[in-house]
Amino acid sequence: MKKVFPEITKALEGLPNEEREKISSLFNQLNLSYSLQREFLSYLFEISARDGIGIKALLSEIEGILGSALTREQKASSIRKYLRSRRFPLLSRAEEYFKNCLNNLKLPNWCEVIHPTYFEGDEYQIRIRFKGAKDFQSKIDYLKKLSQSDDWQKLIEETWFESLFTSEGLDR
Repeated sequence: MKKVFPEITKALEGLPNEEREKISSLFNQLNLSYSLQREFLSYLFEISARDGIGIKALLSEIEGILGSALTREQKASSIRKYLRSRRFPLLSRAEEYFKNCLNNLKLPNWCEVIHPTYFEGDEYQIRIRFKGAKDFQSKIDYLKKLSQSDDWQKLIEETWFESLFTSEGLDR
């Protein structure tokens, strides 16, 4: 079983004993790597500071996940996803929307569409797998046809993304 790493323990020093113990218990229960301990701690501190909520309250929000029948790895993944979405709500909503749009397009398994990192750009990538020139050409033809669909245009035009920002009173 991993322990709380020394650098992490040092970062916890300014917290009340109860919060320090709860975080240490969480990290030990999930047997988190150093990088995940750092990531979780960063999320906890940043959410707490931004939202004015105590770390103890944040930790109580994840107790349901800890008490679930999930495996240790699934619990860690669920908590990570929860904390990330709590820390970056707009980005998480955008990623979820993008993922749902891609699912609606029913892309074949040989094609992957990659959005700009953090949606902070306007350049997308398409990754395709093919075998030989004929296969390549047929997949390019398929993608060309797909690019004419309303669902594709809606996804790539990013009007949904602008609407998401506007609904939050933000300017991209």
